Amino acid sequence: MFSFLGLSVEQAQRLREEQSVYMLDSSRINIAGLNANNLGRVVEAVAAVL
Repeated sequence: MFSFLGLSVEQAQRLREEQSVYMLDSSRINIAGLNANNLGRVVEAVAAVL
């Protein structure tokens, strides 16, 4: 299952390079890999590039 986050290419690249959160440049991310152990970290990483 995937979700489109609506981030810019630059924001998606920053997530990869600075936060080690991987997604396509289109900001499509695999949400099936999210769980209680990593959700908070992913949310904080996305917030950091907004």
